[in-house]
Amino acid sequence: MIWDAQDHSCGYDATFTILANIWAEQPGVWEERFIVFGYLMASWANQLKLVAGRVISLESARNAVRRGMYAQTPEYFPYGPNQTSIDRIARAILPEKDYASGRQSCGICGFADPSEYGLFDAFMCATANSQSPTPSGTKLSQWIKKSLSHGRGNCPVCRQTGRRVRMNMTVSITDVPNLLVISLDDPQLVIDPILHFDKEDVLTCMKLRGIIYGGHGHFTSRYISQNGAIWYHDGVTTGRRCTLEGNITHLNDMRVLGSCREDRALAVIYALT
Repeated sequence: MIWDAQDHSCGYDATFTILANIWAEQPGVWEERFIVFGYLMASWANQLKLVAGRVISLESARNAVRRGMYAQTPEYFPYGPNQTSIDRIARAILPEKDYASGRQSCGICGFADPSEYGLFDAFMCATANSQSPTPSGTKLSQWIKKSLSHGRGNCPVCRQTGRRVRMNMTVSITDVPNLLVISLDDPQLVIDPILHFDKEDVLTCMKLRGIIYGGHGHFTSRYISQNGAIWYHDGVTTGRRCTLEGNITHLNDMRVLGSCREDRALAVIYALT
């Protein structure tokens, strides 16, 4: 996907190059999955069929979806040199749906909160906590587990006795998204090749399929194929080609994926296997 120098497109290039390659490996499967995500991803699926039939270019497909995003919220998806953010792109294309629910209780006094909480959707933000820094080398899967089980506030019963006791959250995975995008605002986190979600005692796997990098006013990406091949893309330098860098199964340390050509990982994309 070639970068648009007039209406800077690198954020869209990085994101949609990954999604296009996911679709290309299983077009029938991912057409159905994209369509249920909503208008923008249904449009993307239709555009990819036109690309596959050589009716339009991949850049034209990107531009069509970009126009749809601009029509919905022009202030978030400007044209010209002003960039958008990967977080905004992800929120625009992914469905707003809770995939887990939780109930809170106190491990000290036994108080049970009757409320049920929606816990996560297809976009998550792994933020750094200055009061409780993430230990170096913490896996993203560990962060997800801790984030979901972290109670919302202190126990109201214990508070009456002058104690501050954080509530515990019991999590139930109700569904697993076809795509999961996680914004990496905490540089200490190590990217997992596979995430596991336990839904009603059935283990569901999501594989790492893409990483988006940023820095110096530009976005690039890596796409990971089903067999683990790692492909690098930069709309400015590689254009419509991706450069093979190796295979994820051969990596001894997943921390190497946290950066790419002096840019750091900003977001990861996982897909249902």
